[in-house]
Amino acid sequence: MSNDVQNTEPSPQPGKRSRLRRWLLRIALLFLFVWSALGLLVLAVADEVVRTGCSAAGRPDAYRPDSVRYISSEQFAYCAGVNGMILRDRPAANFYLGRFFAESLIFAETGFAAGSIQIAGTAEVTQLPFFIAACDYTLIGEEFFAAGAYLSQDEMLLSTLKAADWTKVLLVTLLLTGSLLMSLGYPEFREWFVVR
Repeated sequence: MSNDVQNTEPSPQPGKRSRLRRWLLRIALLFLFVWSALGLLVLAVADEVVRTGCSAAGRPDAYRPDSVRYISSEQFAYCAGVNGMILRDRPAANFYLGRFFAESLIFAETGFAAGSIQIAGTAEVTQLPFFIAACDYTLIGEEFFAAGAYLSQDEMLLSTLKAADWTKVLLVTLLLTGSLLMSLGYPEFREWFVVR
């Protein structure tokens, strides 16, 4: 058996996938950073992300156990808890990123009333109008996913975005070509897409 001790310190050059997380946590370490969790499983994951992010940013002493808080697993109880935190603490900035339902307008209005700079991003089309009306900056639909790829500069994420964009260009080109050919009286193009 070997008596080697395993190195538990973070690698000086962590992988590209963690670049976005490190970037956000370096910014967050400059300010008071609070992450509210909706579920207990999310709480454990969020706590570990913040702890490793502090270590990866070279500031393990900046980790505070109370920076990740469990509020509630019920939608409006969670909403009320977060709103209370916003009104009490008066944060300089709020980031609303992810999937939102009825609580989006309540969050955004509370942050607006507190005078916070607000950045929101969601792919939920039904919640976008609320974020656009009450937030300073809103990532709309695919911008939300593109922002992560842009900030991390991860080649896998960037290539996935490029492939999706080229697929859309191809589909729109086929749609326009088919419409033009059908309008000109060439129904043969339609036969390429018949499912039998």
